[in-house]
Parts: sequence; C-alpha cells; structure tokens
Amino acid sequence: ESGGSRGSRAPVPINLNLDKIRSADMFLDFEARGGVDWVRAIWAVPGTASLRRVINYTLCGPPLARWFSIVDPSGNGLHPRYLWSARALRLGGLLAGVALPRQVHVPLHDPLPIAHWMSAILRTGRTPQLYTYASCAVRLCQAAIDTGISVQGAQFVIGGEPATASRLAVIDRAGATAHVQCGSVETDTIGRGCMSRLVPDDLHLLHDRLAVIQPGDFSTPDLPPQALMI
Repeated sequence: ESGGSRGSRAPVPINLNLDKIRSADMFLDFEARGGVDWVRAIWAVPGTASLRRVINYTLCGPPLARWFSIVDPSGNGLHPRYLWSARALRLGGLLAGVALPRQVHVPLHDPLPIAHWMSAILRTGRTPQLYTYASCAVRLCQAAIDTGISVQGAQFVIGGEPATASRLAVIDRAGATAHVQCGSVETDTIGRGCMSRLVPDDLHLLHDRLAVIQPGDFSTPDLPPQALMI
C-alpha cells in the first residue's frame, strides 16, 4: 500500500517480473560503483520493501549477508504477517538452494552491533554496504565515531528521507560513503544518486522506464501547475 501521506492509502500490486528489471538496474548501479562484490546488508522495518530488497540483492549476486530490523518483527502490537512473511521467504530460499539470513532486531538507539559487523568486514579487506534510512545511517556513523569503531570505507545506500548536507557530513566524517536514492511505493525507485554530485540530493532519473511530466498551464484544484506526474 501507498503511505497515504496526502490522501487515502491505495493498494499497489507488485509483479515479480518488475523485480527482475529492478534487480538488473541495481546490478548496473553496483557495477558502475565497483561494488558487485560488496558484502550487503539491510537495516529497515519489516514489510514489503525489506522483502523485495532481499530478493533484489540475491538476484544481483551473492545473497544478503545480514538482515537487520529496526523493529522487532515478533514484538507485541505488530501483525504476525511481518514475522511469517520473512520466514516464508527464507524457506522459499532454502527450497531454491539459497540461504538467506534471519532478521535480527537492532533498535535505532543501539546501532553498535551493525557498526561492529561493518568494522569486521572491513578488517577482512572487503567492503560492507548497508541499505537503510538516512537518519539511521547518521545515528550509526555517529555512534561509531563516539565509540572509536572504524567504519572507514563502508558504503551506505540511503533513502526514505531527504539527504541533507548535515546528514551526509556525519557519514563523511566517519569515513563512509553514502549513495542517495529516491522512490515511492507506486513507482519503485525514481532516481539514483549522482556519482559526482554537486548537491546532497543530486539524482539521476531512471529514464529508461520512467518519465516526469509537468502539467504546465493546465491545472485543476487538485493538480497545481508545478505538480510532477511520473
């Protein structure tokens, strides 16, 4: 479902064939950044977005190395589907001969387990890459700086929130690199961060499958002239 931030939530059907295209797009992005062999992990909330990213990363090369969850998937008040859908995905992976990691609860207020994991990967000479939200990456990097854990050379893919100069400055100060992306439930990824960005949110539209159209002079009460239609 869409978030419903400006209206009612709407169901959005997902076709797994689209995820094949999405995975190919991810692979090209990894290849351009020299990151095909990076050790990947995610730190997000349970749900469809996390499940799809696990699938996408698996189609891009080696399976996901770690699956961190900000929210405890078995916690009180959370619908059981968030726990059982992840278990079903892991079972499906085993049937297909692919071992997927378990979800591990790492709360926002204590990101040090992830910092230790990234540091351990770096000590082996490999590069960890973590997908998470912008503020989560900031919290992790600040915790690493405060406790003297080195994450220099680590890679982050951040989305879900605006990438601001102050947020990116904390990640840079930790010696890590942030790759910005933008998307929505209805469109999937809209743009990926420029490798030579001039501003924090410098993105390239995925114009091979999306177009941005502005209505211009044609407007209605529900569609202002500066609206973006994708």
